[in-house]
Amino acid sequence: VPTPAPLAKKKTVVNPNPNAVTVDPNAVSTVNAKRIKEKSLGYGNTPGFVQVNPEHSSLRQGTSSVLNTVQLADKLDDVQSSLHTLKPEWYMNDAEQLTENKKDAVQSWMTGGLFSMSDAQTYFTKAPHEFAEFKKNPVEWYFTKGPGKNDKKDYSGHSWFGN
Repeated sequence: VPTPAPLAKKKTVVNPNPNAVTVDPNAVSTVNAKRIKEKSLGYGNTPGFVQVNPEHSSLRQGTSSVLNTVQLADKLDDVQSSLHTLKPEWYMNDAEQLTENKKDAVQSWMTGGLFSMSDAQTYFTKAPHEFAEFKKNPVEWYFTKGPGKNDKKDYSGHSWFGN
């Protein structure tokens, strides 16, 4: 019958770095405090999203942030769906075509990659208080207050026929 190995004696470990900082897991980090000041998604007054409580654990704060990112993506998807037009472009007059091309430009801004956030998600994560106004009239907001402000770009490139 084999005999078990003797139990190792506990060693007292002396901290090799006497200047080491002890981390209080209940303290609000400077990163989180900065995010609160920036009024990012989930912090401050962002109705319609889960409010992140800086007094909660980092895990709970992170879970709330991820949930907000998913909710924002769903809300952007609803807005994007509302921009679709059933009328084929070749049946549109010039004014309708211009409006359709601007809608396409907004949709391009709202479309992300397979595993990446869209420019719209990135924008509204940092400025969620603007989302409600954007949702009311996405094209007008995009071209008057959003990234397309003062944009003189020719949006005919979004048309199938370049018109």
